[in-house]
Amino acid sequence: MKQIFMLFLCLSAVILTSLISGCNNQQSEGDIWPLAVGNQWIYKTSEKINEKTVFDTVTVTKDTLINGEKWFYTNHSAHPISWILKNKSDGLHIIDREMSSPFIFLKYKAIQGDTYFNMIDTILVKQVDKVIKTEAGTFTCYQYNALKADRDQFLTDDGIYACPGVGVVRFQTTGMWSIKYELIKFNLKNK
Repeated sequence: MKQIFMLFLCLSAVILTSLISGCNNQQSEGDIWPLAVGNQWIYKTSEKINEKTVFDTVTVTKDTLINGEKWFYTNHSAHPISWILKNKSDGLHIIDREMSSPFIFLKYKAIQGDTYFNMIDTILVKQVDKVIKTEAGTFTCYQYNALKADRDQFLTDDGIYACPGVGVVRFQTTGMWSIKYELIKFNLKNK
C-alpha cells in the first residue's frame, strides 16, 4: 500500500510539473510572428488620451506573391490598418501601404544589444528573454525599443514584446499619447 501511495505521489508530481511548465512559458521556436492565412491575434488596447479600451483582432487575410516571394496581408478590426508581412532569415519585414519598399520591422534571431534601422527609428533589441504575462499566457519575449529622435536614449518602457512562434504579445508607449496593446487570445493555423 505504501509503494502504491509513493508511486501515485511521484506520478502526480511529474504530471503537475509538466502541466505547469507547459502552461507558463509559451515561447517556441519558429518565426517571430507566425504567418499563415487565418492566423489571428486578439488584443486589448487602452489609450491614455481618450481613456478608452478597445479590442482589436489582427487577422492574416490572404497571401500574395511580390517579386516572387510569398507575403501575407493582415487586417485590423479596430483600425483601418493593413500591413503586408513576410518572415525572412533576418526577421519580420513589412510593407506599409504608405511606404513602397519593404523594411525590417522585428529583427530575429537577434542577440541582446543588437541595433538596426527600420526606415523610421533606430531599434534596440533590449532583451531576448523578457517574461511577459497577459490574459493569453506567460511568454518569453524579445523586447524591441526605439531610439526617439528628440532624445539620445532608448526608452525603457516603450516597446514591442514579441514571442517566437506566437507573435507580438505587447506593444506599449508612454507619455501623453500612451497606448498599450496586450494579447488576450490567439489562434494559429498550420503553415
